Amino acid sequence: MAVSDPAGKFLYVTDENNNEVDAFQIAAPSATTPGALTLVSGTGGTLPTGNLPIGLAVDAGGGFIVVVNQSDDTLTYYSLNSSTGAMSAGRTVASRSGSSIR
Repeated sequence: MAVSDPAGKFLYVTDENNNEVDAFQIAAPSATTPGALTLVSGTGGTLPTGNLPIGLAVDAGGGFIVVVNQSDDTLTYYSLNSSTGAMSAGRTVASRSGSSIR
């Protein structure tokens, strides 16, 4: 699953095999090539999620992202840096008792 920030400068992708979310910078496209993706460098380019991240969403203001983790029925929240695209670890919360994200 992948989603871009509201400005279209960064792409966030869940990695189900490694239980991570990755941040990529989207290069401006040219007349001959589409925008290339480059992993955001340093801390905040790749962060751990809960088990089996299957979905994600960025808020309309581009200030945070939430990842849906299927296997452990949790949501993981991250703050976003709108200038660099880097994520800051937030917290993981369980879904409501008796409900399932499946």
